[in-house]
Amino acid sequence: MNHRIKGSTKLYAVIGDPINHSLSPELHNTLFDYEEKDSAYIPLKIRYEELGANIHTLRNNLYGFNITKPHKQNIIKYLDQMDENSKVYNAVNTVKVESGKLMGYNTDGYGFSKSIEHLDLEEKKVLLLGAGGAASVVLYELLKKGACVHVKNRSRNKAEDMVENIIKFSSNKDIHICDEINDSYYMIVNSTPLGMGEYKGVMPIDEIHLENVKVAYDLIYNPYHTEFLKRAKEKGAQVINGFEMLFYQGIRAQEIWKNEKINEELVMKVYKDINKYFEDKFRD
Repeated sequence: MNHRIKGSTKLYAVIGDPINHSLSPELHNTLFDYEEKDSAYIPLKIRYEELGANIHTLRNNLYGFNITKPHKQNIIKYLDQMDENSKVYNAVNTVKVESGKLMGYNTDGYGFSKSIEHLDLEEKKVLLLGAGGAASVVLYELLKKGACVHVKNRSRNKAEDMVENIIKFSSNKDIHICDEINDSYYMIVNSTPLGMGEYKGVMPIDEIHLENVKVAYDLIYNPYHTEFLKRAKEKGAQVINGFEMLFYQGIRAQEIWKNEKINEELVMKVYKDINKYFEDKFRD
């Protein structure tokens, strides 16, 4: 792929710390290549305490940028405007630089909802494992789909705080916090780190609870096939990993930056390329 940067090249970036693990450059530069755009996407390591000192540089040199840990909330005070999703989640993952102004967006919700658009979740019981930032996004989108959501988290207080915040923005109030898992569920979503890194191979839930599950969703994409998804698939469930959410939130970010929809045929072409790259890279 040709990512040569010239004086005329439009620059985009992802900022965070650490940043060397980010796969966003692969996605966005592949898309730029297919579109034959004179644009490039680079990773920028910016420590938490250094964000303020770098805002001027970001504002004056980039056309847009994505945000990962630890800046998703820290960036908010520097923005000129935020979209509604950012206000719901109190987190921003995409910034568009427009006429010198920083416009904040959150495309994570779009990424998750796009990945489950084929599912009918109306009045279906869904178990959400975890109560972190990603769980807030998932909870809100599941409620919009009409699901009855049960939340299970190690810290009940943290789960209560998440629900209290999200329920203010949702017309669907069908949320339950559970200390024990006693029901059977149509869908289970894992938003915890159990299954990746030092927890690779660890199940976020006892296998017995997978017996009647129709859909298992793991926000983890490394490894590509977690133990949770493997066991669920063995029991006949449809499985979805975190790649789709990551992919579609990235697509939405580019649409925001360019203020236009990306051709669906192109989206699917890039999807196949990047999905294969992910599966090969993170094959367990």
